[in-house]
Amino acid sequence: MKTRKKFSIPALTFLWALSLISLNAFSIADNPGLIASGSSESKAGNYEVVATDQNFHYQGTAYEVYQVNYDDSSKDIQIAAFEGETCNSYIAFTKDFTIFYGCTREGFGAKQVMFATKDAQLRFNPNVYQEQNVLTKKRKLDTNEAIELIAATLPVMRQDY
Repeated sequence: MKTRKKFSIPALTFLWALSLISLNAFSIADNPGLIASGSSESKAGNYEVVATDQNFHYQGTAYEVYQVNYDDSSKDIQIAAFEGETCNSYIAFTKDFTIFYGCTREGFGAKQVMFATKDAQLRFNPNVYQEQNVLTKKRKLDTNEAIELIAATLPVMRQDY
C-alpha cells in the first residue's frame, strides 16, 4: 500500500521563497554591479539597479548615484543617495524631472518634485505624487530598501504611456 505524503503550506511557501532568493543571488552574481532587481508597479516593467562611480552634488553634499534600468528604457532614471544621521536623502532624476525623497514625521516618501519643462509636468499624475508622499511609515530605510521602493513606485507617477 502506497502512502501519500502531504507538504504543509508553510513548508511549500518556504521552499518557494528559498528558490526566489537563490535565483536572485545567481542573477546578482552574474552582474557584480547589480544592486537590486524587481518589478515596477507600472508599464515600465521590471527594473535593475546598478551602482555607478558617479557622484551627484547637491547643496555641498556628494551623493552616490545608482542607475535604474527598466524594460521600457525610455523610463530609465538615476537615483542619488546620501546617508544622513537621522534621515537618508534620495534624489531621483532624469533630464525632465527631479524628485526629492526623504523622511517626515509620517514616514518615508516623495517630498518635492521639479520639472524641466511644462510638458514634463503635464506627463506626471499629481494625485499619485500626493499618494507617494508617504510610501512607508518607516522613517529611515537602508539604501537598498529605499532605492528598490523608489524604483518600483516612481514610474506610476508618469502618465506618458
